[in-house]
Amino acid sequence: QGKPVVQGVGKVSAVGRFVSYWQDRLIAVGEATLPPEAATILHGMLLGRREPTLPTLTFERVGISHLLSVSGLHLTFWLGLFWGVGKIFSLPDRLLGVLAVPVVALFLMLTGGSAPALRAGIMTLLALFGDLMHYRTRGPQLLVLAAFIILLLRPLEIFALGFWLSFAACAGILIIYPRWEQAFIAYPWFAKGRAFFLSLAAQLMVAPLIAKYYGGFPLLAPFANLILVPLGGVAVQIGLMAACSGLVWMPLARLLNAGNTVVINLFWSLTNFWAGLPGYLTFPPWPWLTVGASYGVMALLTWSLTVNPVTKKRRLPLFYFLLTIALIALVVTGYYLIDDLAPQLKVVFFDVGQGDAILISAPGERHLLVDGGEAAAYTREILPYLQAQGIRELDLIVVTHAHEDHLGGIVRLLEDGRIQTAQILESGLTHTTRLYQRFLEQVLAKKIPLHQGVRGTTLQVGELKVVILNPPATYMDEDLNNNSLVLLLGYKGVRLLLTGDLEAAAERELLTVYGEGLRANLLKVAHHGSDTGTGSRWLEQIRPELGVISVGAANAFGHPGVATLTRLAEAEAKVYRTDQAGRLTMMIRPGRFGRPAQIRVESEGTR
Repeated sequence: QGKPVVQGVGKVSAVGRFVSYWQDRLIAVGEATLPPEAATILHGMLLGRREPTLPTLTFERVGISHLLSVSGLHLTFWLGLFWGVGKIFSLPDRLLGVLAVPVVALFLMLTGGSAPALRAGIMTLLALFGDLMHYRTRGPQLLVLAAFIILLLRPLEIFALGFWLSFAACAGILIIYPRWEQAFIAYPWFAKGRAFFLSLAAQLMVAPLIAKYYGGFPLLAPFANLILVPLGGVAVQIGLMAACSGLVWMPLARLLNAGNTVVINLFWSLTNFWAGLPGYLTFPPWPWLTVGASYGVMALLTWSLTVNPVTKKRRLPLFYFLLTIALIALVVTGYYLIDDLAPQLKVVFFDVGQGDAILISAPGERHLLVDGGEAAAYTREILPYLQAQGIRELDLIVVTHAHEDHLGGIVRLLEDGRIQTAQILESGLTHTTRLYQRFLEQVLAKKIPLHQGVRGTTLQVGELKVVILNPPATYMDEDLNNNSLVLLLGYKGVRLLLTGDLEAAAERELLTVYGEGLRANLLKVAHHGSDTGTGSRWLEQIRPELGVISVGAANAFGHPGVATLTRLAEAEAKVYRTDQAGRLTMMIRPGRFGRPAQIRVESEGTR
């Protein structure tokens, strides 16, 4: 982190070229025979391909994000189609079992071989081998063996969230659900709702991890999965048939995907319907103690439902079981309330490519948006996030300066109208572009209060203090970058410095005016990490613990500059980049009970 990375050109293996070639061929068929949005959704479910326009947040809010993480569910779709075709030709089961091996191998190659996919592939191959050898395999044994093989091949997977989510969900299906079935199969309500309880078992096992890492959980997920997973499976199977047939005869692919468009549109309409329903529970991310206690309760409950083969009674009397749950709940709730229900400041650095967009959410549902990237970034990244979080109004929009990579998304937000705005703050330095004119037209048309930010102005947004450090009352010159709005945010002893596209001349002036007053825990590195700013003296005064660079991947400007990265490394600042980590979320918890303030960083994952 913080050190310059030199990328070189190497050779791609024959297997890599094979996989890349056929992935591109299958995707090309979909793009040629489906509307763009339908193709994006299908390729996400079929191959695990994450296009920038893929609305992943909607999938998360509904509780069906596993449809985008290639796993055992997807392998079931593939093998279900393969087995169905085999039965049409009256192939015997043993022959189909043998032929399924290359199908599984092809599935793993074309979908990238992620940990969830590898887990499913290994378990399937072991089960097929056991069946061919007339050896009875058990699901839990296969699960443990698959974990052992994956960690043997890829030891670092143990630190990946996807690894744990995949195995937790599978454990729910293979361990929790059979105990429920054993205990309740005699009851008609259970027999009629098997599919629901199967989904519920998987959801319960992943819920503590989701609560830990995402700070929210879709309560309606088991119900949504009953409808959307089968429908998604139909879309995947038709899409797979269309992709394969398109390699031979494109008219057949067009015919199949014409019908699949209807299926995908229905799937997406229902997904949006579920996303619009109340039931997404948000809360501070759980501490590990709460996660561990949750799994402990589930283990006790599962054990209590098993029958002692000697006494033919439940293993744990209900009274002791309830007493245990009550004691665990008391300890966990006490710790949780003391340690994690304290108000937190949430700062989101959106992945808007070569631009800036920052959302600050303060306790009390107070929301500030600082810049909006380019126009397309608002539609792709910002709007879906705001809608998924239930944010319908912003208390303040800050436009640091009028360049398109900062203002474009703000103009799109105003023109779109789905997100309301209470007031807007800008530097006041006008610009002659049509984009800036559109900005002013929208402000006037919607009668939004527009304020000019001037050095020394202080705003109080709930518990968040915002101090404007730049521009001065008299502009330095006509340069938009040097007259960027610079904000110093303060929240219960934690300080964040947001610098727009500030360059060296303005940095020198701010050093003269504020000196040690620039000290901040987190620095938004100016101008996408350009070498035109972020000098050594600047960093010496700020002494940031964290630095965030909002920058586009492989951009034409060479950002971030090697010199800037070197200076940040010398300043011992831990650097996060949106081109590498995607969207970044900073959860800022104030110090309590003698404990220092904490900044927890979450990202979408290294690309």
